[in-house]
Amino acid sequence: MKLENHVSKMQSLISAAQKTIPKPEVMLYEICNPPIIDEPAEDRKELSSDAKEEVIDVRFNHVDYVEE
Repeated sequence: MKLENHVSKMQSLISAAQKTIPKPEVMLYEICNPPIIDEPAEDRKELSSDAKEEVIDVRFNHVDYVEE
């Protein structure tokens, strides 16, 4: 492959990639203003007490393996 062909192919790939990357101000706006998802109350599910205990157990098991 000729060098000119390689350079033009790389330039087209770079320009295509730059079009897909969001602008920093757009990213900052989306971080500061997350979309509000309005769910009906009946669709929300509360964790059972068993699930909460499992999460606590996992956290304590993780702490046991930390070396000082």
